[in-house]
Amino acid sequence: MEPFIEECLRSLFEQTVDRLEIIVVDDGSTDRTRDIVKSLVPPEGKSLLLISKPNGGLSSARNAGMEAAHGRWIGFVDADDWVTNSMYSVLLSEAESAGADFAVARNLSVNQLTGAKQPSHDTARWNEFIASHGRHVNPGDCPNIFLLDHSPCKRLYNRAFLERARFAFADGLVFEDLISGFQLMCRASSVVLVDEIVYFYRVGHHGQITARKDHSLLDVLRALNLIIDELWNYSASAELWANFIWFQGWLILLLVPQIAEAHRKRLIEGVSGIAQKFPARGLTRFREKFRSDSQVSTAVELQLYGNANLFAEFARTGVASERVKEVANSGFLRRFFAARAQVTSRLARMSSRRRGRSVRHSHELSGRSARAI
Repeated sequence: MEPFIEECLRSLFEQTVDRLEIIVVDDGSTDRTRDIVKSLVPPEGKSLLLISKPNGGLSSARNAGMEAAHGRWIGFVDADDWVTNSMYSVLLSEAESAGADFAVARNLSVNQLTGAKQPSHDTARWNEFIASHGRHVNPGDCPNIFLLDHSPCKRLYNRAFLERARFAFADGLVFEDLISGFQLMCRASSVVLVDEIVYFYRVGHHGQITARKDHSLLDVLRALNLIIDELWNYSASAELWANFIWFQGWLILLLVPQIAEAHRKRLIEGVSGIAQKFPARGLTRFREKFRSDSQVSTAVELQLYGNANLFAEFARTGVASERVKEVANSGFLRRFFAARAQVTSRLARMSSRRRGRSVRHSHELSGRSARAI
């Protein structure tokens, strides 16, 4: 991140919020990033702490930053991005006024090569959501909020909420934002949407995690399974399940052409197994709600069918062959999938809740040990 870290930090030095603790986690960098950070002096009212650790990935770095933080509110900025100078004063004011667990703002993507700026892919859904529900909501009453972008970078979290939720980013996975997005939205009771562009994602440069094509993309299977666990433990409604099914179908359509051919079949077989955990009521609502989105609707039917070659062909071309249409429109297959879902999703629910109880028990033991120490 050597070419970008100074611009990122200067955008934080210029924040209009009165007090700001800036923590830079050096996750085993091999360039001059650490030296650049050491050379920068924050202005009055801002502090700068540099933590160096062996490389552990983005989740590990964020968790280290959270552990070192002292503030009542916590935000995250990726080292190749930057923010407006009013970002944290605006988010803080809105979150405190609403008594929210966290605040969410908007972003622009900026191409490093061309300078072209593009609104977030969820802009239309963002506008629709605010028009329908307003800006201050309880996610439990508004399942469509789960359709919005999951990045933690344009959010500001109440530290007390994160501690109540016993939250940490999933270590060792490259899809940590997806997991955290669903987990924290499920566990929040109050979220405020800030209808301002305050965050700038830098895209189109070497080193971005989102540009990889290797086997690490298979981490999406573990990520989706963790989200399914969360939804079962949360007793998600049919509407929320439908939104998740749409979201994961859209994601898989992006990843199948991107991943190296050597790993493609394993990815498709994995997501086919994930589809068998969808509850029948969620599938029914998905088909009703998203029937006009032919690409994702077709992808989910192929995912349920489980033929890797058919799915790969459709994901690569975006064109439904006669065989793909036959599968996607088969009433018999839909009834079969629904019947199968009654059994497999019940087993998935039982398994997810057992894991949930095990995790809670582990947290309780950890808490007792910490108190004893």
